[in-house]
Amino acid sequence: PRARSVAAEAIEEAAQTRNNPPDLINVALDRLVEASLELPGFSTLDEMATRIRAEVNTAIFTRITERMGEQGQARIQALLSVAEQDAFSMFHRLKKPAQRASWSRFKAQAAHLAQVDEIGDTDVWLEGVAPTKVADFAGEAAAHDAAAMGDYTSAKRLALVACLVHTAQMRARDDLALSLIHISEPTRRTPI
Repeated sequence: PRARSVAAEAIEEAAQTRNNPPDLINVALDRLVEASLELPGFSTLDEMATRIRAEVNTAIFTRITERMGEQGQARIQALLSVAEQDAFSMFHRLKKPAQRASWSRFKAQAAHLAQVDEIGDTDVWLEGVAPTKVADFAGEAAAHDAAAMGDYTSAKRLALVACLVHTAQMRARDDLALSLIHISEPTRRTPI
């Protein structure tokens, strides 16, 4: 019982920042070895990691959706509703990086940043969520289309897309800044 308790505590702590079950199991094993406790079977640790990770993630999803409020939730849900019918929807554009920097694309990148910023204040929604978790959740959202996202619970679906929006906002700011730097650099001339 003590080994299970120590393992569960280690997994719960690690699940706040990590999402990969083998990583959670390794943290539990390290903690058990440090405490000189007998190791439970792998299947026991695997079940614990899966269950505890799901509980931690569910709590994170709930916290994110509560912070979004009804308006934020409606905006995120609208991204998924439109995405089912349109391959050029904002949901699909959130997944794509900017094109090569140029003056003509600079205006389009600025407009894209304005569009993704209008979706909501993701810094507030994701406050206290580890950046590693945000990246994992955004990656999961990016890997699916709108139809597959419909298989998730409402809280998980909204939270994953909120993480995707957050990542897209950061990438849009970076792309715009790089574009501005690239455009403003003087043309380098080589001597003849």
